[in-house]
Amino acid sequence: MKNFAILLFFGFLITGCYFFEKKEIVITNEYIINENWINNHNGILIERMKIKEDSRLDVLSSDFDNGGVNNWNIVNKLEPDSSFVYSYNVGSVYEPSKSLSKLSDKKLYFNKPNESLWVKGKTSGDTVETIGKLKNDTWYRFSELTPITKFFVFIYVDKNGRTHRYDQDLSNY
Repeated sequence: MKNFAILLFFGFLITGCYFFEKKEIVITNEYIINENWINNHNGILIERMKIKEDSRLDVLSSDFDNGGVNNWNIVNKLEPDSSFVYSYNVGSVYEPSKSLSKLSDKKLYFNKPNESLWVKGKTSGDTVETIGKLKNDTWYRFSELTPITKFFVFIYVDKNGRTHRYDQDLSNY
């Protein structure tokens, strides 16, 4: 019985680590690929962020790259821009008979129609076909990408359209 309890404990531990493992997330100014979508976590929330008044945030400066700024300093210098908040349920684009493994390869486009619609705001009924390419020289916060609810990806799109990524994990596990 003791061996069974130990085996059961390690089984739950290994299984739990698998389900909460963060898989690769690729974000460009045109699309996102999220390997977590194969784990039945099929949502996304995108908020445009603006730099707070009296704050300066330049990811391309040498001070930033040398560790002078960390993720907390990024977060404390940004605030949501309520004019750009969109959510999308990736799972809704697939028929139940299709394999969930196809979700991990799926590019969800911002500037092209997908198989479903974007919802404006967090819960409004207003929908749009596309939200457009992510704007240059602009910050975005992505959430609801993983089973970990306190995981955020901050993306800065520079003036050339390249994305710079900064993750924030506020979970305690």
